[in-house]
Amino acid sequence: ITLNPVPHIDPIGTILLPLLLLMTHAGILFGWAKPVPVNPLNYRNYRWGEFAVSAAGPVSNLLLAFLFSVVLRLGINNPGLMQMAYFGVSINIFLALFNLIPIPPLDGSHILALLLPRELARLYAYLQPVGFVLILILFYTGIMGVILMPLYRAIALVLLGG
Repeated sequence: ITLNPVPHIDPIGTILLPLLLLMTHAGILFGWAKPVPVNPLNYRNYRWGEFAVSAAGPVSNLLLAFLFSVVLRLGINNPGLMQMAYFGVSINIFLALFNLIPIPPLDGSHILALLLPRELARLYAYLQPVGFVLILILFYTGIMGVILMPLYRAIALVLLGG
């Protein structure tokens, strides 16, 4: 595990898909990196360990959004810094909410699977192969915006003010 971004580049999710979406003027831009390897044998408690790992990304995004909002509230006389802070708040709120959607392979699906009874969790696992397609359908039909935007606005209102 490293903070160097190069080993985390996924040829399809980091390069090919975003490039294809840009070239086709798809109106949406997204991608992904290689998953971070996690060894469940290192957990003291499996369920708590899985929850902590799955919640770490969205919680980190919300913490970053909060920190960027503090920078905005300081009102520093630097337009570039203020614009970066505004985008930092906006992007991190969206990333946190998106990652909490309970569709595989997003973190929200791992959290939901932990909360479901064992039999339902086993049935829920059948979504894994079609999760990416479901996410694309939700984006292209606009359903994703209908789900995420009210939550985004509520959190942005708190962090960015009225």
